[in-house]
Amino acid sequence: MSYAQQQLHIDRQSMCSWNEDAILPEDLYKFPPDAMTTGAVDKIMKYTGLEVNFDLVAANVPNAVATMEGNKRLILYNQLFMRDISKQAKTDWAAISILAHEIGHHLQQHTLGAGGMKSEQELAADKFSGDILYKMGATIDEAKAAMESRPETKSPNYPKKSVRLIAIGNGWIGAEELAKSRPGNQGAPAANSTPGDSARTVDAQAERDRQAALDRKAAQEERDRKAADEERARKAAADEEKEKKAEEKESRRAEREAKAQERLLNSRGCYDAYLVRRCNLQPGLAIGASCFCYGLVGFGIIGNP
Repeated sequence: MSYAQQQLHIDRQSMCSWNEDAILPEDLYKFPPDAMTTGAVDKIMKYTGLEVNFDLVAANVPNAVATMEGNKRLILYNQLFMRDISKQAKTDWAAISILAHEIGHHLQQHTLGAGGMKSEQELAADKFSGDILYKMGATIDEAKAAMESRPETKSPNYPKKSVRLIAIGNGWIGAEELAKSRPGNQGAPAANSTPGDSARTVDAQAERDRQAALDRKAAQEERDRKAADEERARKAAADEEKEKKAEEKESRRAEREAKAQERLLNSRGCYDAYLVRRCNLQPGLAIGASCFCYGLVGFGIIGNP
């Protein structure tokens, strides 16, 4: 997409919002769609076998909207909302089901206008969503997760939440029954079924494999983190022990030097007239007093080194 932050001029009378009670901003701007949502739309379209008749646009809408800009069909979606809804519903299928619902509006050529047809069109798009999510490998609970997470509608033009859940389940069960009705098929897609049906098991397994790989990666990263923490703690303990031993060694050395200095200061000797130490005397004697050593002619003087 070459546009960025361009203003949108949609027909506000021809639109269907996933949460119709959310207020649409007066000024709408479009942004390039992200790769993850574009990929999800491409996968949904693969299961329909139909040509795309709409543009996917990220915008400052509250959730997701199927609408018109002139003669052009658009799906507007809020990138942050799509991430949050999957977290809220605790499954990535939530965002996919919302996209499938809005795609269903356009592929079924809904007028998206107000009035009596609004309710019928919403239920048709819900049923389409259930059908597609079965083909993509979602369980019936995963197909209903997004709708289960939203509040009850306040609009008289939209069907109640309970009815919409029935419509999603009807689409999912219908797709399941169709798959089972094929010869030799017990629920898994037949080898000669449509691209959506035949790829259901493969895609479901691929999704499980992808999730398992992510889980293994996360587990390995957690093990690596713990190992790194343990290594840092071990090194810190070793450094602390080394420093402690060095301090103890220095303390013992200083203590020995102090004692040696003390002994030196307290030692006494008898020195002759040439200041030659002739003999050792008892420590503590008065320095400068007279002393006598064997072999010394006359008296010497008491001193220390």
